[in-house]
Amino acid sequence: MKNAQPAEFAPVVIKLLRGVIYYDDPSWNDLITYQEKISAFAGRIGLTLKLFESDGFAYITQEYRDEEEGDDDGTSGAGPGLPRLIRKIPLTFEVSLLCVILREELERFDRTNPDEPHLLITTEELVSRIRFYFKEKTDEIRLVRELEKYINQVEKLQYLRKTNQTDPHGNICYHVMPILKARVDLEFITLFKKRLDEYVRSLTV
Repeated sequence: MKNAQPAEFAPVVIKLLRGVIYYDDPSWNDLITYQEKISAFAGRIGLTLKLFESDGFAYITQEYRDEEEGDDDGTSGAGPGLPRLIRKIPLTFEVSLLCVILREELERFDRTNPDEPHLLITTEELVSRIRFYFKEKTDEIRLVRELEKYINQVEKLQYLRKTNQTDPHGNICYHVMPILKARVDLEFITLFKKRLDEYVRSLTV
C-alpha cells in the first residue's frame, strides 16, 4: 500500500506543535498562505491556531475547561479523552514577577513607540526594575547571577530572545517577544499583583 503524501502545510503544523512561530521564521509565509487549512486541521484534533499577524507571531493552543484542568489522567477539557498537548508547569514567584515586569514594559513600549518594531531590554535594566523585590540581597553580583537564572527560564518559555547586541556597559540586550501579550493577560497580571502586594507588605513588617 502506497504511503499517503503529507499535506503541503504539514511542516508548518509540526513547527507550531513545537512552539511559537515568528514573522522572521522561514515558515511564516506558508503559515499565512495556509492559515485556514491549518486552523481547520488543528480544530479536528481539538487544538486552536492563534495567529497575530500584525504582531508577527502564531502558536497552537488547547482550550481547557476550568473544572477539568486538574484531571489526574492528564486529559484536557477540550474533548472526551483528549490528552494535554502541553503539560502545565507552575511558574515560580520570581519568574512570574519577571514576566509581569516584561509584559508591562512591552505595553509601555507599544504605547510610546508605535513605529518601533522591537523592545530591547538589558540585564542592567531588568536588575533596576526587580531590585525592590529583593531588598535583602545587597550583593550586586549575587543579584545579577540570580536574575540571569530567571532570565534563562523566561528564555525557555520563549518570552525573551538573546541578541548579539550589548549596551555601552557590555550588558546583554534581550528582545522581549510579543507573545507575552497573549500569554500574560490582564487576568494573570491582576491575580499576580494581588499576590505581589501581599509580598511587599511582608517586606515592610
